[in-house]
Amino acid sequence: MCGRVPDCSLVTPDNTWQQRSRSFRITANKRPLCTKMHDRHLSRRLLSFVPSLFAVLLFPAQVTTLEKRGETVGEVGSSSCKAETAGEASACHLNSLRDSKFFSHKRWQHFDKFFDQKFKRIKEQEARLGNERKCVYIDLGANIGDEYEKFVSGRSHAKFNMSSSDLPQPWTCRAFLFEANPRLNPSLMILKAEAQRMGKMGDRLTVYPSTAAWISDGEQTFWLDTWTAVGNYWGSSLAKSHNDVVHSDFSPVRVKTVNFATWLLQTVDLNDLVIVSMDIEGAERVLLPHLILHQGHRLIDHLYLEWHGDSFFKAAAGEGDAGFPDNPFSQESEWSRMGSREYKELLEAAGVQVTVWP
Repeated sequence: MCGRVPDCSLVTPDNTWQQRSRSFRITANKRPLCTKMHDRHLSRRLLSFVPSLFAVLLFPAQVTTLEKRGETVGEVGSSSCKAETAGEASACHLNSLRDSKFFSHKRWQHFDKFFDQKFKRIKEQEARLGNERKCVYIDLGANIGDEYEKFVSGRSHAKFNMSSSDLPQPWTCRAFLFEANPRLNPSLMILKAEAQRMGKMGDRLTVYPSTAAWISDGEQTFWLDTWTAVGNYWGSSLAKSHNDVVHSDFSPVRVKTVNFATWLLQTVDLNDLVIVSMDIEGAERVLLPHLILHQGHRLIDHLYLEWHGDSFFKAAAGEGDAGFPDNPFSQESEWSRMGSREYKELLEAAGVQVTVWP
């Protein structure tokens, strides 16, 4: 017998007439019966792939999958499904296909296996997404929130190279914006109101106006930049020696300060995906060593750092009254002599992805 996958090697010129008396019934002008059985077997195997191939060709844009960090995110194309998660959207769309009149015909009943496999994958994906790390975005020196808007847009640009990171959808991240300049409070409140009008994004956004991320809780003198209006007074600083502060004839205000290392340890979890944008006009020379000494840097996954040059060396070293307030890393401290390259190497050794800007 040929069996499930017929073997026609038994049919040779020498044994043709012997086989004829058995079950092969070979005739002069027809192929062996086992050859026909083999052809039918192959045909059934090939036909079993048709439904899956048909679905891929007919509905290529209906369910789009994007692979990020080994996880699948689904998107429904032309569907009436309303779902917040990838799994809900994909499951809803597959259900609509499964229940359609076209696929209810009995000839497509083996499509059930295809759908069952898809549902199984969706269930596994949802289980992974349920245990996914929460995303946290922190902007130190947020100005009017323009960098936050660029971040949530999800587009790659000079500062946030999204293509090189393992970020999920940026608009799903919790966001915390710190800005010490009180002149920018109205712009930040407008940003918060606009986010609230968009629904859940507003609930995820927290603004700290007139607040500087620093090495201690309390209040400090903050020096305003009053002459670079084109840059939204971006030169305001805790350092009195900042060039824009000098050009502004030293305009001081009192602002609230937050111990950033302590705040970070109390706000985020070790498993969270934490992105920090730090543009604090030279104060990074004091904040970074404090953060590292208190192990807060180990909670950060991505650091986008704007490094301010040698003009802040004297401020970081605490020379005269130009230094940063309450700076424990002054004078002959090794920290005050470190540059952006040394900090980048130190942080990356601890697992932080660092992008120095500019």
